Amino acid sequence: MKSAKAWHYLILGLAGLGFVVQLIRAPFSILLPVIIIALIYFLFKTPPQWLLRFTSAHPPLAKKNKGKKARKKKRPFQVIDGNKKY
Repeated sequence: MKSAKAWHYLILGLAGLGFVVQLIRAPFSILLPVIIIALIYFLFKTPPQWLLRFTSAHPPLAKKNKGKKARKKKRPFQVIDGNKKY
C-alpha cells in the first residue's frame, strides 16, 4: 500500500516537473489553451448583452399530455391456469 502511494507521488512529481519544463521552454504552448479556456469560462458565466438577445428570457412551456392515459391494471399479475403433467 505504501509503495502504491510512493508511485503516485513519483508520477505526480514527474508530471509537475514536465509541466514546469514545458512552461519554461515554450510558455505559449501552455498559456494559449489556458487563456482560451479561461475566456470561454468567463463568457459562459457573464455573457455580453448582445449575446443575451439570442436567448429566450422565459422558461419553456410545459408540454400538454396528448391522448388518454394508460389504464391502470387492477392487479399486478394474472394467474394463467395450465395443464402440468407429472
